[in-house]
Amino acid sequence: MLLVDLITVWAGFLFIVVLVNRGVPVFQELIRDMTDFFMEKALGPGADLFEGRQGSGTVAWMMHGMLWTCIGATFTFIGMWMTHEPDAIASLSSIYYDPSTSTVQTAAYGAASGGILMLLIGAGLHINGRLSGSGLASETNAVLVSYAFSMSLLLGFVSDHTDSTWGDYLCTAAGVISVLVMIAILANHLLTLGRRTNAMMPSQWLIIGGLALPLIMCAADFVLDLHDAVLESMEILPMLASGLAVALYVAPFAAGTPLWSRTLAGTTVFMTFVTLSPIGIEGEAHTSMADTAMLTVLFAASIVPILAAAGNVLQTTRSNWGKASSNPAATAVLIGMIMTVGSAIGHLFVGSDAHSVGEIQHLSTSMNMLFLWGGMGMIAWGGVISCFPSASGRSFDSDETSRTTMWLVGGGTTLAFLFTMGSSMVTAAYDAAAAANDGIDPELIDMSATATLDVLASIAFYAVTMASIFMMINMIRGNFSGSPLGTDEPTAQSANRIALTPGSTTIRQLIAAGAGPDTEIDVISDDWDDEEE
Repeated sequence: MLLVDLITVWAGFLFIVVLVNRGVPVFQELIRDMTDFFMEKALGPGADLFEGRQGSGTVAWMMHGMLWTCIGATFTFIGMWMTHEPDAIASLSSIYYDPSTSTVQTAAYGAASGGILMLLIGAGLHINGRLSGSGLASETNAVLVSYAFSMSLLLGFVSDHTDSTWGDYLCTAAGVISVLVMIAILANHLLTLGRRTNAMMPSQWLIIGGLALPLIMCAADFVLDLHDAVLESMEILPMLASGLAVALYVAPFAAGTPLWSRTLAGTTVFMTFVTLSPIGIEGEAHTSMADTAMLTVLFAASIVPILAAAGNVLQTTRSNWGKASSNPAATAVLIGMIMTVGSAIGHLFVGSDAHSVGEIQHLSTSMNMLFLWGGMGMIAWGGVISCFPSASGRSFDSDETSRTTMWLVGGGTTLAFLFTMGSSMVTAAYDAAAAANDGIDPELIDMSATATLDVLASIAFYAVTMASIFMMINMIRGNFSGSPLGTDEPTAQSANRIALTPGSTTIRQLIAAGAGPDTEIDVISDDWDDEEE
């Protein structure tokens, strides 16, 4: 029963809250020692291959993530091109690589979603370590499991190309490895929280909940056989929660101002984990009228945390727009949040339709593209721009490349989404017309419009592919030969003295202007010049 499944979700979230607030001390000396042992010492010689330098975990996850993002973007482009030219890579049959269009698209989505998730997880490791004030509990373990997660993506990628029993075995192995990696990352985060010297921040709640709740529900599924909608929502939760966490972290640091509203941040945290997201739900899955109504309400409510996060990011950047607009990280997360809102609204209709009549499922591919590349992709880009230099201790090879690739990803994804959605809508209209006229000859239907839109979508997404490659090169060069950073974290600088003209102002405006607790404030009057003389 869906209601029982929902109660289980809410109970899981309550368990996470108790674990973090009171249960982390449960990691007493014995349990902490055991966890430390299994995270590093039990790994044996493998742990000795990597130096547990501060930030190395973030660097490893982001480097692996950008590599898989490049692979995902490349195969996404190939899959989109094969939509209107199925024989585009027929020449590769000479080396026994002759996949279908659907095979390429499936493999591309798996690689891209895995790569972007790795970027967000890498940013989450950096964020939790910084906000905790104690650094990440085990950098070595974070580095090692990044290789394991890459291996799971490779197995999944090969499985998508294998149409046999071996493909099923590889898919199962990939799933098992990814679950074990998530458990290791969660343990690392919990140990970090156990050593924290600062209060919990909203981004930390999102990071922990986004990793822990899907694992809890995965275990609960063996006992309760959860509803498909619950399981599908749990699958997207790690990426969605991590993306919101990165956005709420990057915006204030990039703008040099505090987060605009803690209330909106709390709303984001609470509503993210007590609702079900329709993002990623596709295909017809008919349920009872009662379940459909309940799912529709939960799907609609899931937009609230995204709107709250988007409004918080917007107002935070607006409070010091001069500084925020010059920082590509702030621009990236702002654009990413806007696109996430758009994809959430679109998925609300697509997801609700999947559990009812199934008439607009042709839009699911376009909406998934908008969410993955436009929403989470842009936020991940902002996380990389903000966190990677701090974690590596070196600047990017080119800050201009970071800015350019950010605009290429945003612009290319937007155009590709519009062209792809247009093509799917035109195709659906043709199919509806053919179904209404049984005697119509399909060869008489002019499909040139959809072919043109598919070509334009492919060309537009090519910009995303090139941007991913350029950013990968930028990260590699920066990590090895970038200029050493003087400080390891951007902070809001306080001005020693601020001059104000007569009139009214607010504390928020003063903070945005760089005021600190020791800042001297002068009010300029008409006789200011005379007093100076």
